[in-house]
Amino acid sequence: MDRFAPRIDFHVHFLVRQVLEQCLPHSVATNRGHHHLPPHLFALFEKMMSPRGVIEDMDRLHIDMSVIGGGDFASLLGRACGRAQASA
Repeated sequence: MDRFAPRIDFHVHFLVRQVLEQCLPHSVATNRGHHHLPPHLFALFEKMMSPRGVIEDMDRLHIDMSVIGGGDFASLLGRACGRAQASA
C-alpha cells in the first residue's frame, strides 16, 4: 500500500466449484443447460475459483484488500436451482 489510504474492493466475486457445477445447468450462461459454457466465461470462472487468479486481478487493478461476503456469484447464476439452492 503505497498510497495514503488503501484501495479496498467491497464488491468481490468468488466461486465455489461444487455450487457452480450444480447451478450452471440452470443458468442463462448455458441457456438453461442447452449449450456449453462459452470459453471466455469458463476462463473467467476458473480464475474466480483460484486464489492466485483473484490476487493477480487485484494487483492488476491496484487493489490492496478485498472484503468477501457469504453470498457468492454462483447463487446469482443458479436462481433456478430450487431445492438444491434452498438446502445449501
